[in-house]
Formats: sequence, C-alpha cells, structure tokens
Amino acid sequence: MNSNTAQVVTKTTKWQYNSELMSWLFKFKEEDHLVKITHTVEIPNNWKIVNK
Repeated sequence: MNSNTAQVVTKTTKWQYNSELMSWLFKFKEEDHLVKITHTVEIPNNWKIVNK
C-alpha cells in the first residue's frame, strides 16, 4: 500500500438469481441474499504492527 493512512476495505458477497423465473418465485421472501461480509484493514508498509 502506497498511502500514509490506514483504511478498511469491505467486500460483500450476495446470491444473485440467474433467471427471471427464480427471481419471481423467491421475490416474496424479504431477505437480501447476503452470503458474507469481509472487513480487511490495510495499513501502509512503513507502519509497524503491534500485537497485544
């Protein structure tokens, strides 16, 4: 990383229907099809990591 500040990168994975029929069949379920969320902290190379 070439920046001087740390940042958090969030990646979200969701299911997606591959046909209109499947989408229509399950449209009445009130869920967002969330599979997982991953948060990664990226720090600059010149920072030191201190473990407790």
